[in-house]
Amino acid sequence: MKIMRMLRQLGLVAGLMASLPVLAAPLQDPTLPSGVAISGGELAGLAPVGPVLQSVMLSSGRKAAVISGQMVRVGEKYEEATLVKVTDQEAVLRGEDGVLQTLKMHPAIEKKIIKPAADKASAKRPSKRPAQNTR
Repeated sequence: MKIMRMLRQLGLVAGLMASLPVLAAPLQDPTLPSGVAISGGELAGLAPVGPVLQSVMLSSGRKAAVISGQMVRVGEKYEEATLVKVTDQEAVLRGEDGVLQTLKMHPAIEKKIIKPAADKASAKRPSKRPAQNTR
């Protein structure tokens, strides 16, 4: 009986020790911009270069974007660039030199529009309309 209890306790201790590396793994903050990770309380990995689009706000009276933590309305400046366009997925900045920079909400996701293929069977099928008399 005593041996069984000791074996159970030993198994419990072994299980806890095996799970320690999992418990020590850092958790990723889902609110960080893409490309940024926290390791040991400090920012690690590649920090985004340049402005990062974090959010967009669209209403009938206002269009704005949160760019690298700063709210900017269309027509206002972010650093040396002017926000000229905001959609549900991107914001466009025009630099002083006239160059446009498009910031995407989810830069790693590419949205593709796929047109439905024409129904080949219906294109080959003759029309079921009755023939018209030409008299």
